[in-house]
Amino acid sequence: MTLAVNIAVDYSVTTAPAGTSLGSVTPFAPVGRNALLHIPAAIPASTVIAVQANSVATAGDAGWVTIATFDTGDVGFFNVPDLQEFVRVLVTDAGTGTATLSLIGIQ
Repeated sequence: MTLAVNIAVDYSVTTAPAGTSLGSVTPFAPVGRNALLHIPAAIPASTVIAVQANSVATAGDAGWVTIATFDTGDVGFFNVPDLQEFVRVLVTDAGTGTATLSLIGIQ
């Protein structure tokens, strides 16, 4: 069984978003599991994104930890380790364009 959580990303916005809940639904539970991140098209020039995890959803919480980073040209499926209850995609170096990334859990 697979389950995908879609995350909309605007590559021009560097403001920290609130987290997306992975809930306690298998295959993302329990905390600490891995998933695949699907980046459907190449990340634009001069853009860097960080996949971050936390046990709370609040954007300003100090507990956000970067668990993977991706940059210009990355496209495809990538392993993302150590998921927590909430995940977000933070644009650390702005570019242009938008995308919908999918975090895919497999049981």
